[in-house]
Amino acid sequence: MGRRLGLGEGFASPLILSTLFKSAAFLAVLIALTIVEEIVIGVIHGRTVAGSLTELGGGTWQQIVATSVSLFRVLVPYFAFRALGELIGDDTLVRPYFEPSAGPPAPRVAAQHRATVPQGNGPLPPTPGARSQAHRARASFARSAQKSIKERQGGYGA
Repeated sequence: MGRRLGLGEGFASPLILSTLFKSAAFLAVLIALTIVEEIVIGVIHGRTVAGSLTELGGGTWQQIVATSVSLFRVLVPYFAFRALGELIGDDTLVRPYFEPSAGPPAPRVAAQHRATVPQGNGPLPPTPGARSQAHRARASFARSAQKSIKERQGGYGA
């Protein structure tokens, strides 16, 4: 319902601010709908509106605040995941959860990699055969995400 009304849209600042704003806006909608629900249930059971609201959120203001904080903490990751999906594409975001994992790199590969790290801040020298399947999968995912971002911003191939 809130999504159809465009609630929380139009906030194009950093992703974290947009996520927090949408979470707070939807929390307000959830609180309002909970109040309406309690009133309707109270009227159906023959209670007054005031009598119905006394049991809202557990009855005390501390319980109402605790419930609201819990709901907010559920909404933040939900909207963060949705915002990332909009940014890099839902298919790119969800794909790693459903593809088989290559697992961690083999111990000798990690030891071989440590042996090739230079002492300065320069780039790492190429090490043939040192990249594991997991490293290749991560690099492929990163390239795919970058391509998706460029396509959505209209900068790919232009």
